[in-house]
Amino acid sequence: MSEKEALEAERDLLKNLKPAFEAVVEVFADAVERNFATESAADERFAPLADSTIEQRRRLGFGASPILQRTGKMRGGATAFRDITEEYADVGPDPELPASYHMSTAPRSKIPFRDFYAVSEEDVEKMEAAVVRALEEAGGK
Repeated sequence: MSEKEALEAERDLLKNLKPAFEAVVEVFADAVERNFATESAADERFAPLADSTIEQRRRLGFGASPILQRTGKMRGGATAFRDITEEYADVGPDPELPASYHMSTAPRSKIPFRDFYAVSEEDVEKMEAAVVRALEEAGGK
């Protein structure tokens, strides 16, 4: 294969990144699910609930844990929206969920931010490996 043919093959390979994006989104969704399951953000534990929050949850018939999962809607919808094309990937919460918690970047004085979208260094490495695998598989076809 000539250098020109090799470059054309590389260009064609990069025209459709959808398989690579799909692989990255799966790793990301797994990381988010792990964050909820372990009540942590990329291996750093969520801040504990305030005593007043625990009391409120108990009054409403819920236990003190798990954090951020009183009804399960946030956990179930955290990565429900997925728009993946050949050119980009967009993943995020179910549009029906209120944006007040997961979209807030304002300083917090009462409720600590618990970043369930955090990814660990290991997750980043898995994403990189998934992209390489997807590109290798696409190049081998």
